[in-house]
Amino acid sequence: MPQNAGDKIHFRRYESLGLATTPLNEGTNPDGRNLSVTDIQASLQQYGDYVHITDQVDLMARDPVLTETAELLGEQMGKTRDVLVRDAILRDYVERIQNDGESKVDVSGSISDAELETAVDDLLTADARFITGAIRPSTGYNTVPIRPAYVAIFNPNQRKAVEAFSDFVPVSEYPSNENVLDGEWGAVKNVRFVMSTQADNGELDTWLNNHSSLSSYTNGKVLPIFAADAYGVTELTGGAAANIVKVQGGTSDPLELRRTSGWKMLMTAMVLNPKFMTMIVNWNGDHA
Repeated sequence: MPQNAGDKIHFRRYESLGLATTPLNEGTNPDGRNLSVTDIQASLQQYGDYVHITDQVDLMARDPVLTETAELLGEQMGKTRDVLVRDAILRDYVERIQNDGESKVDVSGSISDAELETAVDDLLTADARFITGAIRPSTGYNTVPIRPAYVAIFNPNQRKAVEAFSDFVPVSEYPSNENVLDGEWGAVKNVRFVMSTQADNGELDTWLNNHSSLSSYTNGKVLPIFAADAYGVTELTGGAAANIVKVQGGTSDPLELRRTSGWKMLMTAMVLNPKFMTMIVNWNGDHA
């Protein structure tokens, strides 16, 4: 998003055209169609944090404190961004499925191959496009071809359940490591699984339980599965994530006792097309 354009971003979604199955009459144009456009608006928000570093730490510490601090702040910023996107997307999706009846898949504690197949069928029925392409088989030993796929994001506490799917293929058995996603753990047919410590581990339980469409959601977790163009994330040009270091001094620090290192960012995230994602809810991390 460019600078000086306000704090609102407008996403625009063009709906698919209906099929043209009527033969043309010679010399006669058909009626034609109008484009169907949906505008979606979101507001940018700013986030940030910083750390105090005293002069004594600078003078006495054995470690390069400012470098270590920058790494810690970078990790904090990245995880914060992941959680902000997670919460915004899943909460926005819940609002949509409550109002519009979009798809979700309920389970009773333990997920099974059948529930994952249902989730994939929901996306295929919606003509949702795959995020990743196929990985063709190679001559490598014990490698397995990988299908075009949607992407699911899961918490490490759900690892055993993911690996228990009957057709699970670990990344180590992919024919090639090209185009493997950050954190990718493996694939099950048309779903590739990405593991993240910031994926839902029950943190959304209370919030989701207050929505009538998910009133049975108790003590469980969410497994979101995404197709291409399901959601959007944006930042402001010139306002993207940045590390900011302030030296000692100034009227508020006359003895130059401290300096600070911090970060800030402007961003927003929201669902663009709820038909292009689904989620499995009320999953306690077990496999049926």
